[in-house]
Amino acid sequence: MDIDELKNKWKLIDEAPCKPAVDEHQLAIKLAASRVISSKDRIMRHFKVQAVAGLAMPFLVFGMDFNMPMWLLIVYSVFGIGMALWALVVMLNLRDINFFSLPVSKALQHIIRLRRQIALMRAVGIVVAVFLVLSLGIEIFAKNEPYMFYGFIAGLIVGLPIGICRWITVNRQTRRLEEALRACEEPCV
Repeated sequence: MDIDELKNKWKLIDEAPCKPAVDEHQLAIKLAASRVISSKDRIMRHFKVQAVAGLAMPFLVFGMDFNMPMWLLIVYSVFGIGMALWALVVMLNLRDINFFSLPVSKALQHIIRLRRQIALMRAVGIVVAVFLVLSLGIEIFAKNEPYMFYGFIAGLIVGLPIGICRWITVNRQTRRLEEALRACEEPCV
């Protein structure tokens, strides 16, 4: 083996690690893009389910004989419809954002705005829901029907953890969406 052949082989070995770096960078961008799409889809699916559940609230409340005051049934229905419409607006706003046509900084601004909308929606929902649940609990307790009261307690025990899990899931998805967008911005070394 002569010295020129050895130099050529050394040069090939020296250049070889640089080629995969470009491929790894492209792969990282594609992976981040797929994470953006999947996170966006999951968040939209959550709000779609929330909108359908909220719109079903009046049918559930007025369709069953709860023997509750009319004002409470109406407030529950209005709450359900209001939260459903709010979820629908958030979902449609998210659907209309094309993250890949925007600079990463603008896309991140949209994510921050989305997280604020979700936080405000939760805060309003929690405050109103606490008032409604307390009113319902007081009405049920006043009726002096133990099985109805046990059902109310069981609903709280089952519903609260489900709501908290959904809250955590949506927070995780919005964080994941933000991290994926940031990964598209950062150069891979």
